[in-house]
Amino acid sequence: MKKNYDVVETAKKSGEFQIFTGFIVQAGLEETLKEMGPYTIFAPTDQAFAKIPQTKMNELLKPENQESLQLLLRHHIVPGKLTTGELKTLDQTRTAKGDELKVEASADLWINEAKVVSPDLEASNGVLHGIDTVLMPKSYGARA
Repeated sequence: MKKNYDVVETAKKSGEFQIFTGFIVQAGLEETLKEMGPYTIFAPTDQAFAKIPQTKMNELLKPENQESLQLLLRHHIVPGKLTTGELKTLDQTRTAKGDELKVEASADLWINEAKVVSPDLEASNGVLHGIDTVLMPKSYGARA
């Protein structure tokens, strides 16, 4: 993957984050993520979203729930660029919203309950790490 794509384009071109990038567009966060940075994005794969009940997914996409969708997506965005090597030296990191994410590195790299399955997808304004589970903010109560 070339570095001349921003984090959103990099996610779109990889092909495994179609739902996530669709949600970014729906939530109105695309322009912000294209212009600013750097960002570290923990992007749930399409398979990660398949674990969420379809009724909950449909609920998130309703126009009146745009704020909830934005909250969910911001829970996957960390200001600054953190590669796998840097993440492995941390115990935690903070999302753009200020929530704490637990970082664990044993044989694999974990962010909360999500395993990093596609590490270090370089972008012009940050880096993406594909994860196998959608990270739910505490305000959502139990995770999906």
